[in-house]
Amino acid sequence: MKASVKLFTSDGETSQGFPVKLVVSHKGKTLRRTLGYSPLVYWDSLRGKPTPSHPDYESLYGQMLDIEKKALTAQFRNSTDVNLALNDLLDVPEARDIPLESYFKKQISLMRSQGRPGNADAYVAVMNQMEYYSPGLLLSDIDGVLLERFKRYKLKSCSDKTVKNYLGVLRALYNKALVDPDVNLMDKEPFKGVMTGLMVKRRRKKNRYLLLKDIQRLDALFHSNNLTRTEKRVVGLSLLQFYLGGLNLVDLYYLKRSAFYKDRILLSRKKLGRYAEEYDVRVFPVARAIFDFFEKDPTYIFPWRKDELGYKTFRRNHYRSLLALQQRHQIELHPVDVRLNINAFRHTFATLGKFAGVDPDIIRELMGHERNDIDTVYKDRYPESVRDAAHGKIIGIGTEK
Repeated sequence: MKASVKLFTSDGETSQGFPVKLVVSHKGKTLRRTLGYSPLVYWDSLRGKPTPSHPDYESLYGQMLDIEKKALTAQFRNSTDVNLALNDLLDVPEARDIPLESYFKKQISLMRSQGRPGNADAYVAVMNQMEYYSPGLLLSDIDGVLLERFKRYKLKSCSDKTVKNYLGVLRALYNKALVDPDVNLMDKEPFKGVMTGLMVKRRRKKNRYLLLKDIQRLDALFHSNNLTRTEKRVVGLSLLQFYLGGLNLVDLYYLKRSAFYKDRILLSRKKLGRYAEEYDVRVFPVARAIFDFFEKDPTYIFPWRKDELGYKTFRRNHYRSLLALQQRHQIELHPVDVRLNINAFRHTFATLGKFAGVDPDIIRELMGHERNDIDTVYKDRYPESVRDAAHGKIIGIGTEK
């Protein structure tokens, strides 16, 4: 194992100077880590050190001396893992010293700051499950044996799908730790084969949809006098989900008045937090008529509390109202009639689009999906007229203005 600290003038000069990097190599594998920066005027090229006039001389020079001392030890020279050797030179804490619960909380806090409460809640649930199953675990305790025992323990009371979701969150956390520069975690590949035996049906159990004639019946009901005020709110929101391209309830709930311009609306998916991309859809007259029913808030379209707890309470009540509405007005889902849920109108938009022969990429754009395939960067958005024509075809109306 070899280590050196160099000024990398080939990387280009920043406002702080050129990067000073630690280079660790062994048997053809090389890792680099930036320690600081230095302009050429503050660098002694003969000694390979910053000059005493460097603004961060004491810190940078002292760190370089500590690295040189450690690189001369037999423990470092005999190392075979480049990652561990680099972290040892930088005094990065080993994973065996990091409590699993603490690392969970770190990622949960990060997700909440990014506006991703749903992901954060999923991490909280699994963190609590692990802490109940085996209190005080460390990151380095995650191995195949532990995961297999946890899987068998949870299968006594949970479905295969639930257990698979738990393991999926644990795997995501573990993968974050592997690339975290503040964590020294050796990959034991603990998730290899751990999902074996978990039978999760691929048939879209929850992906039920309404027929277009049933959507039209709900629209007629909305404009009639046969609904209670609660039912009218529930039907109106559900129809808006469908008419606005299968919009998620949470994105509809947080809609701002500023999102509207002319006959269009600018949307983004809240679940993606600050990583969400904006997209736009047309607000057809059928949707505009429903918006006019709701009392307007100065900032938001809907005058309901906008904190996380407020939305969760609203969503729970909305779901109960949906079930009552389904029973009273005999709303049928296809291909198998099941309970109506808050995602049914999003699934309906996607399914009816598929039945109408709309290009899947257009459906994705209308629904705000962000494609993960490699050709995404080479694809432009479809023209507005093309998207609007497909949108109108799916919801059963023309696009003439």
